[in-house]
This record gives sequence, C-alpha cells and structure tokens, in this order.
Amino acid sequence: MSKHINFHIVSLLLFLLLPFVMWSAGAGNPVDEELSKKEVKGLVENITADYKEWNKAALNCKLKADMLPIAVSMRITMERDKSLFVSLRVPLFGEVARVEMTPGNVLVINKKNKTYHEMEYDSERRLLEYAQSLLLGRVVVIGEGELSVKNASRCQFYRLAEECDDCEYISTGWAVVPATFAEGLAYGYTIDTDYRLNGISVSVVRKLIEAMMGNTGGEVIAAEEFISIANVEIEYKNSGKSVASLSCNLDKFNYNAILECDSPEYGGKLLEPVELTSRYRQVSLKEVMRF
Repeated sequence: MSKHINFHIVSLLLFLLLPFVMWSAGAGNPVDEELSKKEVKGLVENITADYKEWNKAALNCKLKADMLPIAVSMRITMERDKSLFVSLRVPLFGEVARVEMTPGNVLVINKKNKTYHEMEYDSERRLLEYAQSLLLGRVVVIGEGELSVKNASRCQFYRLAEECDDCEYISTGWAVVPATFAEGLAYGYTIDTDYRLNGISVSVVRKLIEAMMGNTGGEVIAAEEFISIANVEIEYKNSGKSVASLSCNLDKFNYNAILECDSPEYGGKLLEPVELTSRYRQVSLKEVMRF
C-alpha cells in the first residue's frame, strides 16, 4: 500500500464531479462554418444511436497514474439517477477505498484506516446524472441532460480536419460546443469519425477588463480568458476496451492518469453500500485520503 493512493482518490473525484468540458487540443481544426440544421440532425442521430435506455450498468477499469506506484483496479456500478459506487482495489489488500455518490451526497470511505468523509451538493445541479452519462461515453449538455435532437440547438457543431499530403484536408470528426457557458466554465466535446465521444476538456472563463486609452479618454472593453484545467482524450481498442487519458491542472495541483475500461455491462448486480459501523470515524477530506 502507498501514501500515493490519495492522489488517485483526488483524480477520481475530479473525474466524476467536475461539470466537465471545452474541445480537446490536437483533435483537428474546424475547417467549415457551423453545420446546417439538416447536417446537425443527422450527426446527432448518429452520435446518439447507441444511447440505449438503461436502469443498471457497471464498468471494470484499471487506473495508472504518475504518482501511483501500482495499477489500481476499479469496479463501478450505477443505478440510473440513484447511485454511482466506485470500489478501489489493490493487489494483496483487496478493497481499500470506496466512493459512493447519491443525489445530493458524496461519501468517500477509507476502508484500510476505517475513516470516511461526507460531502453534500445541490442535487438540482444534476451532477450524478452527468457523471453517469459521461462514464457511459455520452455527450452531456449541462442543464439539458444527454445530447439529443431536441436539445441540439443549445450547441454549435463544427467539422474537424487535418491537412494531409495528397489532399487538402482529411476529416477527423466533429466538435460539439455548447452555445452558452456554465457557471464560469467553457466546455465542449470532440467526436470521432465513428460517432464516438473521444475528447473532453474543461476551461475556466475569466472576465478581463481592459482600458483602451485614446486621445480623448479611455474606453473600457470586457474580454474573456480561457484557462484549461482538465482534458480527457479517449481511444477505443479493437478489444472493446476504451482508454481515457486524464490531465488536470488546478492551481498548484497537476495530475495525469490513464483509465482503461471494459465496455459497459448493462443490468447485473450493484455494489452494496459500505456499512459504517462504530469502528469508522468521520474525518476531513485530507485525512480520509491518508493511507
């Protein structure tokens, strides 16, 4: 076991709880104007064609990180709009930690040290719903839910392409950028040519006030600065696995991790909540992450 496991829990919480995304660097450049309404409808129908209805789902994953000496196994189970449980396991020790997210509540449990930390959030912010959809590889429009033909008007859609030797451009997919920002965040997605989510990024939007001085005085101009704080790039393997590369940059906190997951399993058994007996004690978030 290692003290560096605490970095894993931090990254996991960021991955699940950030109201995610602006478009990924390096995915290509938009070479056209926005798609026409007809083109948008066709694109959205293709993107959402595999968004099957579900009640229960599970994912088996492995996490590797810069400061993590060993790979951590994860079992994620979800009941739609009700729960998202993440079990963390390491060789020889078994389950060492648990994250349990329910509407309005997040519980972080250190099973090794018998400690826990409980956090509350406004359930109307729909973080549980968004986290579940993103873990299933679905595009989320904040305030609307999963992308659909009905809410597509809330987004802007661009073609992405790269230059090539034998042609002018080669298509690399599309960018989906919400038309408005959410609470100081700019967010959006990239979609590959097989209509799968393959890029997520988050940027903080800061208002800048600049005074432009002229001969007769000053003109105040409001501008915006975009500061990238998180990016996810997703690669799909022929085996059905997906590999998500996560990078976070929050003030002095810089973190890189790779999350490799099998295809989602629909239905099946959910993880049972951890029973917090009298042996467990409530501590700060910093304390619960100490191993």
